Amino acid sequence: MANRRRGSWQKTARAWRWAPALAIAIAGAQGMGSPSPSLDLSHATRRLGSTSFTDRHQAGDTLLRAGASAIPYLRQATESESPEVRFRAIEILQRIELQVLETQKADILSGALSDGQLPAWDRYLQIVDDSPAARRLFVAMLDRSPQLLLSFGTSEFAEQFNREVSEWSTSASPWPRRSGPEGAEKLAALLLSACQPECDPTPIQAQLISRPAEFSWFQNQVLAGERNATLKSILVAWIQQTGRGSADARLHLAQQYRYREGVVPAREIVAGAATALEIQSALLFLSSFGLEQDIPLVEQLLSNETELQTFQSQRPSDALKTQVRDVALVTLWRMRREHPAKHGMKSYLEQNGAPRPGTIGFQSDEERNLAILHWRVWRKRFVKTDLPLDGWAIEGRPG
Repeated sequence: MANRRRGSWQKTARAWRWAPALAIAIAGAQGMGSPSPSLDLSHATRRLGSTSFTDRHQAGDTLLRAGASAIPYLRQATESESPEVRFRAIEILQRIELQVLETQKADILSGALSDGQLPAWDRYLQIVDDSPAARRLFVAMLDRSPQLLLSFGTSEFAEQFNREVSEWSTSASPWPRRSGPEGAEKLAALLLSACQPECDPTPIQAQLISRPAEFSWFQNQVLAGERNATLKSILVAWIQQTGRGSADARLHLAQQYRYREGVVPAREIVAGAATALEIQSALLFLSSFGLEQDIPLVEQLLSNETELQTFQSQRPSDALKTQVRDVALVTLWRMRREHPAKHGMKSYLEQNGAPRPGTIGFQSDEERNLAILHWRVWRKRFVKTDLPLDGWAIEGRPG
């Protein structure tokens, strides 16, 4: 019996989650009223487990009429030892929360929602501007993920996030490719959640919510339309989450949009334990957007002899070998607005203002060591990282 009820409730919960308007119709708008002083809400939650159907029904009606005032009592009842009380408390709690949510949506759109009434809204405003477009997007996000956004600030948040990321990842194969605004709204809710201090996405989860943001249906929302500024703010907030999820996933997202905020995960990769290819990607990003303060960090890699690739020529002796320290050297010169070919890397070329693949490296260690030595001498003479940054360094450098 309990298993059948649990399965029935799971189906009901999904219906509430995706159709809040239906929930409101069933619960009744009158459920938003404040209870009279004579209502004993604690007693009503206990009566949810009564052996009498009439008592259970009357207790449920009492709690529904109490509206938001009953939420603390119902939350406590969801931890009851009685399966009957837990089942009914969860069902009524969901209905009341969605009633409250409908009122809060209207207040959000009108700008009348007070601080502290909806934690997710307060967190959202820490990232985005309070504009009409941002309000409309948040309400749409609530329609797509009401239970996730309602769980902000509660003990259920992490579990709800894990559940929704799992549902998102299995909605299509190999990646979620929902097109249009609805997919963007759902993904925005997941990205906002991943930025919260209570959330610690795994590397896989970070990939699951970062990779779809590179698809054209999401890019179109970010690059044009009334939502573009708000979605960009959410993306940037996620990219800058140091130590959260996968730095490589966040860097790749920044590369796709050419957001200079990608220096945050790039620094994380360069300073941490990463693969040689991840380090190469991070260095090349810093070569376009890095600041003078990053020079000491990059210089540490001038001793990294890990080989990345070899480009063969007609004569084996002319093969161009690329090591991590070669990419570091290119990054250092570019951060100083110097062309590496003028400083010892004879093969180096650029294409559209970025390093051209297959031109980074040296044909011999002798050439490599001389080029690195040239950097150290030049750096000692011309670069003083303890001096105030100039205007270019503050702004970054376009690729």
